[in-house]
Amino acid sequence: MKKALFLILSALLVLSACGTKEAGEEQSAPEGNQAAETEKNSEKDKNTEEQSVRTPTEEDKKYTELLLARDYDTVIKETVAFDSDSQKDFYNLASALKKHDEMQSKSYVDESTNEKNYTDMISDYKVIIRYIDKAEYIPEEMKTEIEEMKKEAEEKAAQNQEELDKQTQAK
Repeated sequence: MKKALFLILSALLVLSACGTKEAGEEQSAPEGNQAAETEKNSEKDKNTEEQSVRTPTEEDKKYTELLLARDYDTVIKETVAFDSDSQKDFYNLASALKKHDEMQSKSYVDESTNEKNYTDMISDYKVIIRYIDKAEYIPEEMKTEIEEMKKEAEEKAAQNQEELDKQTQAK
């Protein structure tokens, strides 16, 4: 009996020590996340600096002209291989612009219930934001348009999320 009691107390002591260690690790995790977040932010700053420093290549000029002409499909087809950083950037920009144009004509109303499908709208806005965030280079001729489109997408995603949350709470 004494041995069983001793074993149970020992097991509790070991388990409580492990639990305390895990709690301590969880508390230190946010500091690690802050360091990672700071590093991520400094990386974004570098990317922003690189965007303004990068001299456009002939390839950049070609794809910029195609984007300005709204020929997104051609840009996507020619850049999908990601053979260069330029191709990656223009693929992402063309995809964001194409998705934005598609959203203008897309109906987000469910025909069976006659209610807006906020989930699809939020998802589409987030796709635009992700594509823009992936582009490390934005041509000067399009910088304002792309920044406005991203800002609009962020605002509308937040607004639609609020509406979705209201609907969810009401049900």
